[in-house]
Amino acid sequence: MHTILVLLLAYPAFQKPAPPQERCSITIVLPRGWTAGKGDTSPDRQCVFGVIQREGWSRIRRENADIDTDPYPISITVFTGRLETLVEKRELGKDAQGWYFEGRAGITTRASELKTSCCLAVRGRSETGLYGKSGYAGMGQVQIAVVVGKDKIAWMESDPSLALLEDGIEVFDNLMMSLLFR
Repeated sequence: MHTILVLLLAYPAFQKPAPPQERCSITIVLPRGWTAGKGDTSPDRQCVFGVIQREGWSRIRRENADIDTDPYPISITVFTGRLETLVEKRELGKDAQGWYFEGRAGITTRASELKTSCCLAVRGRSETGLYGKSGYAGMGQVQIAVVVGKDKIAWMESDPSLALLEDGIEVFDNLMMSLLFR
């Protein structure tokens, strides 16, 4: 009996999930050890907040001090709008082959259309330039997800260093799938 109890406590999958977090008119479920920053609303009525792993991100930032990293490995921007607006602004595209994101220097990367617990989502990556104290440091990839509600959009984007965090990409995808508009 004691062995079963130890196994149940050792595996996060058997532990009680963290309660949903509400920010910027959305609800997300954060994994244990992660926290959401306070939502800030900009003058153009976009609400932005970051999601961070309490322990690992500061280590990643220290170890990669020569490259600029964001304060949060994942940022979420929520704004009023429709999917067509993003397509018109060329932040997201769709052609005969499906969805794509356009990144640095016009590099396009294919994206996938998914159904989340509430909405349509488009999930992919985009190329970006990396910069640091010495200037240009090469290319990197940011994870991007666009979750589209009835009249709101949540734009999720990672820092290129998210992949250095254990389970960082998995956390990104789980946040996208758990997102609900309030």
